[in-house]
Amino acid sequence: MSSREYPSLDRLEALVQGLDAMGRDLGDRLGALAGQSAEGVSDSGLVLVRASADGAITDVRIDPRAMRAGSQDLAEEFLQAATRAQEQAAELSKEAVRALLDPIPGAADRRDPADRRDAGWYPDEP
Repeated sequence: MSSREYPSLDRLEALVQGLDAMGRDLGDRLGALAGQSAEGVSDSGLVLVRASADGAITDVRIDPRAMRAGSQDLAEEFLQAATRAQEQAAELSKEAVRALLDPIPGAADRRDPADRRDAGWYPDEP
């Protein structure tokens, strides 16, 4: 059985190999994203919050000077920092997804499936 007899099988094998490579790349990129963290700092700079890529708060640092503020002011400082950290984490995630999907390999070859037979998509068929 030669590739001349079954060119479709060669294309299928190449497609499977390409999908395997894409899957490994996706896993690597998702692993890298999971290891990233984002930081947010309050307007006063007295509260710093870190968040994981999924937005979960992983660390909070409060400058001792912040303890002089009232509880409501400290709560607002924390909310500012936490919101900024989570927004940055969301942006990191969006950028990672964009990098994964754009450009999609083979996107230039995408056509309406109805046009495939006329466009030479099945060259080994009569």
